[in-house]
Amino acid sequence: METDVPEFTPNMKGGYKQSKLVAEKLVMAAQERGLPANIYRPVRIMGDAKTGVIGNLSDSLCSLIKGCIQIEKFPTLDIPITVVPVDYVSQAVIHLSRQEKLLGKAFHLFNPHLISWQTLFNQVRSLGYSLEEVSYDNWLAELKNQVSQHPKDKLYPFLLLFSRSPNNLMAKKPLFDAHRTFEELASTSIVCPRVDTELLPTYLAYFQKIGYIPPPDSTNTL
Repeated sequence: METDVPEFTPNMKGGYKQSKLVAEKLVMAAQERGLPANIYRPVRIMGDAKTGVIGNLSDSLCSLIKGCIQIEKFPTLDIPITVVPVDYVSQAVIHLSRQEKLLGKAFHLFNPHLISWQTLFNQVRSLGYSLEEVSYDNWLAELKNQVSQHPKDKLYPFLLLFSRSPNNLMAKKPLFDAHRTFEELASTSIVCPRVDTELLPTYLAYFQKIGYIPPPDSTNTL
C-alpha cells in the first residue's frame, strides 16, 4: 500500500533494494524535521511514449528482448510485465509535488494495464520475428551456448548473470496498490498509456529505427 512504511527484513538481498530503503528512510527523517517532501515509487521507467526514445538501452528488459530476438527463443514464464513511460512519470511527479495537501505522502507510479510475458513476445512476433517458445531450462542452455560461441559479446554474459540473480525481472514480484496516485491524477489529463497497444509498438519501432534490434529477416544471420 502507498501508506505502508517499508522496514528492513533479513530476506532483503542486494544493494539496490537496500539503497531504496535507506533513501526512503532519509526522506522520512527530513519530513519529520519539517522539510516538505514526498516519496515516489515507480515501476520500470521506459522511454518517451510518443517517440519511443529510451536513454538506457542496457536496461534489463531491453537487453532481454534483444537477446531473445538474437537467439530466436524466449522462455516460458508466468509473470506480468508493467512499464511506465518517462513522460508520464515526469508529468505525474510534477503535478503531485505541486499539491500542498499531498506533502508528506507516498505515491506509486504504476501502469494499471499489465500484460503477460506471452503477450510481450507475441507483440515481438507480430513484427515478423521468428521466436520459438521453449522451457526456461532450454532457454538458459541456449544462452550458455551463445556465451561460449561469442565470448566477446557483452549481452549474453549479462543476461546469463541477470537470469541467475534472485532479484531479476523473471522473479515473481509482490502486488502493490496505487489508488492514491490514480485518484489524484483522475481530474487531470495525465494518463498512463497501455503497454500492449501503445507502448510496446512504439518502443520496438524505435529499437528497429536505431539498429538496436535487427530487421526481422536478418536474425538468422547473427
